[in-house]
Amino acid sequence: MPRGRTSDRNMTQLARSWLVLIAAMLVVSLAAPPAAAQEGSGHWPADEWAISTPEDQGMASGLLADGVSYLSRQDESGRLDIHSLTVIRGGHIVADATYDPFTEDGLHELMSVTKSVTSTLVGMAIDKGYIKGVDQPVLGFFADREVANVDADKEAMTIADLLTMSSGQDCPEGPAFVTTEQMMATSDWVQFALDLPMADPPGTHWTYCNAVSHLLSAIVTESTGMTLEDFARKHLFEPLGINDVIWATDPQGFSLGYAGFFMRPHDLAKLGWLYLHEGEWDGQRVLSADWIAASTTPGMALNYGYQWWIGPSGYYASGYSGQRLYVFPSLDLLVVTTAGMGGLDPDRVVGTLLTRYVLPAIKSDRPLPADPNGQAALWSAVREAAAPPASSASSPEPVPEAAPVSYTHLTLPTTRQRC
Repeated sequence: MPRGRTSDRNMTQLARSWLVLIAAMLVVSLAAPPAAAQEGSGHWPADEWAISTPEDQGMASGLLADGVSYLSRQDESGRLDIHSLTVIRGGHIVADATYDPFTEDGLHELMSVTKSVTSTLVGMAIDKGYIKGVDQPVLGFFADREVANVDADKEAMTIADLLTMSSGQDCPEGPAFVTTEQMMATSDWVQFALDLPMADPPGTHWTYCNAVSHLLSAIVTESTGMTLEDFARKHLFEPLGINDVIWATDPQGFSLGYAGFFMRPHDLAKLGWLYLHEGEWDGQRVLSADWIAASTTPGMALNYGYQWWIGPSGYYASGYSGQRLYVFPSLDLLVVTTAGMGGLDPDRVVGTLLTRYVLPAIKSDRPLPADPNGQAALWSAVREAAAPPASSASSPEPVPEAAPVSYTHLTLPTTRQRC
């Protein structure tokens, strides 16, 4: 099969991951009726998030404390290199930990989470009439360029094909990110992405490819006359109260569509809150509900929509090394992690966090009796997370084999990670 397609082995791993997570979600759903995302959660964190005890939001402090401590485990070289964990239910932060040396106010490189932000901005450009729709042919936005390897398949390639990673282009990445490295070695990354030859008809095979996400950034710029960052600042970040971001650019000045985006974890959670509320923010329509529904519906791959990964009872934005934004609409739950787990398996680590600690902590859609001991344990775990690690590292507890394992969907950082 052409290079870069999804392998049967990865599909088997993914199926096993979803079965494990589905089982965990069934336990949660039996333990508590689903919380209504928009009921009783009128807080809009344009300035800062409201804070609550877990019990007031129907969650168990003790399990969240165990989750925070789990991420503080040490391996032979130190900690797991988790940088932050934020758990939000009902619009209130119920667990919020930063792990030394990362701090709450630090901007963090989000790696391929950038793709989900890019997708959001494509939807906004369509909402505002700059782009007619996802069925527009890609080459129509670049009529002033001479594109190589043009054939009927490339002429038929649409925005939807880029969004769903089914462009049909020959884009082998692999562990070495071959195509991304080749693109970054050129002086015109957009031209490189357009020139890629076709391996399949568009819309027929799923191939994870950073170059197609970068084309989405260029399409927003070509249609609006603004860089992706400037368009985001005006139409997305300003309404949500996000003021401080860094967005890397390519040699031609296009904001990277696939990586190079820095944001605070609490601000990333605002994007999840916007999606959880179907595109509304404090009475203002920021993004259409139809776009959110389309973005979080499986396309060519059963677990991938419009640059969002899709799992049971929710969806998530995912970036290399442990950057995650999980949205569970039926549970009124957001989970954000940032990390630097380059040599570890972040899917296994974060999957264990969810299935062992965060999801089982949900007990009800109503307040629980206060648990002073559990809350004290949570506060203690958060303080310990922020403290420098002990000089003598202890042996790590093995990550359970039952933890979900999904694709290693990596993306190359184009700037040094700041944390």
